[in-house]
Amino acid sequence: MQPEILELTGFTGIQSGLGKETLRLDLRDIPSTAKLVAFTGPNGIGKSTIMDNLQPYRTMPSRSTTLGPGGFSYWDNICAPTAKKELHWCHNSERFRSTLVFKVSGRTKKAEAYLARWSALSDEWAPVSLPDGTLSDGKSETVSAKIETLRSTKHEAEKSHAKAEYLADEIAKWKLIEKGFGNNGLIALSIDDAGPEISSLCNGLLQECYGGRFSVRLDTQSETAAGNLRETFDVRVSDNHRGEEKSLFIMSGGERVWVNECLARAMSLYIDISKGSAEQTLFSDEADGPLDPDRKRQFMQMKRAVLSKGNYSREYFITQTPELWEEADHIIDVATL
Repeated sequence: MQPEILELTGFTGIQSGLGKETLRLDLRDIPSTAKLVAFTGPNGIGKSTIMDNLQPYRTMPSRSTTLGPGGFSYWDNICAPTAKKELHWCHNSERFRSTLVFKVSGRTKKAEAYLARWSALSDEWAPVSLPDGTLSDGKSETVSAKIETLRSTKHEAEKSHAKAEYLADEIAKWKLIEKGFGNNGLIALSIDDAGPEISSLCNGLLQECYGGRFSVRLDTQSETAAGNLRETFDVRVSDNHRGEEKSLFIMSGGERVWVNECLARAMSLYIDISKGSAEQTLFSDEADGPLDPDRKRQFMQMKRAVLSKGNYSREYFITQTPELWEEADHIIDVATL
């Protein structure tokens, strides 16, 4: 999925940050050679609101309190009697338009959702239909089913990939990683089988971008006091400079960012490589705060390495760090929109 045009009307983050009822952002103006695109601007300007809506799913990931359904409501993020999100996006060389409309009248709330495909033959938008012939009818569930059908043709992993990326954005919530790797976790895979390959991908990124100081191992079992094995999950990190090993969950801020960012992207790479996904777009929120200037530049090297290894088309990321602005291929200053 590659976002092309985003238009938001009646969203709190845009109204309070930019003082605008409607924001329109055309990403087609960005040079095709730009791989790393930075969203910049002061806190509260609307960066996360924009980033959250650059995907067709009915959620705003940075506002969600859980990784699954039920942790988010658009009603908490709109400020007008009628609010609207319209996103034009490209998938498998086809263009789509997803539209969400929210209406409030007194105590009555109504949400509508539509999905259309661009027809070059008729030169117009036409409702997308499910295999059973169901057309876009304004129901959110219908649109969600259509999007899932489209994605499953070649990109079954993208939704899980997005969750892994959002996991990296919420670096303060380390226990979510433990939960995500469980039997019923966010990426639905067997760590016993996938762990070594994910570790290998992660260690490759750590070696390429940070000189191999750190290496990781995923442990799924631990020994009890009685000498028995029990199911668990831990990311064990070896510090080759200090000659010590510790859990990722107790590492210091800057070092933990290095490892966690590489681990989350290794998870994404594993999913996409195993599923044979085509080009995708990556999104990431601010995660470089604890890093010093040199490490921030290495952080960008890691982003480029991931884009290359996964054959991704582009990454959009949020930052307020000048060192990262200098390393980006294109900058979107939200304050000027």
